Amino acid sequence: MAIPERACVHSAFAVAAWGALAVLLAGCASEPVKTPSVSTHHPSRGMVTLTYEFGPDESRTPDWKRAARQALRYCRELGYSAAEVAGKPDEECKADNRYRRCTRYFVSRTWRCRTAE
Repeated sequence: MAIPERACVHSAFAVAAWGALAVLLAGCASEPVKTPSVSTHHPSRGMVTLTYEFGPDESRTPDWKRAARQALRYCRELGYSAAEVAGKPDEECKADNRYRRCTRYFVSRTWRCRTAE
């Protein structure tokens, strides 16, 4: 018994639609790439603090490698040749709503500019 041609077209369309949906959902599941911003800097002391901002439902795992590259660029603009981490990351809530739930998290880290020896 042969399968009608119309059924094959319908099945191919369904497979393509499910494939497109899977690709769309996979794209939605990945987190956006966060870029740190310079929150404070002291050119005379050779210090820079970079901060990531996160919403309440976002994973608060900063990309410290990206931040280190940005700190190094900043230090090089000041005439230094290296940047090293100065201390541990600091996380704080700077905006909470009336239910005392944090709506904005800020994760910061400071780098010290150095001249390579």
